[in-house]
Amino acid sequence: MYKLGFIGMGNMASAILLGGLNCGYIKQEEVVVFDINPLQYERLQPYTIHSVKSEKELVENAEMIFMGVKPYYLEDVLVKIKD
Repeated sequence: MYKLGFIGMGNMASAILLGGLNCGYIKQEEVVVFDINPLQYERLQPYTIHSVKSEKELVENAEMIFMGVKPYYLEDVLVKIKD
């Protein structure tokens, strides 16, 4: 199980994750990410960050979840992970 999961890897979520990684506050082996756009993972290339194929898979494998999605997508994501 991972300590921290990021749903959405846009500009803001990536900046938060990369800032935490670069200062040593977050360890790359403790993070799992998901984004509907696989191109968003390109920023994470210098790191060994695990990615999953769905929001549900991420929630099942992370202790804490960071929601990095636009507000108008939030309800759709929450419906997928509510169980």
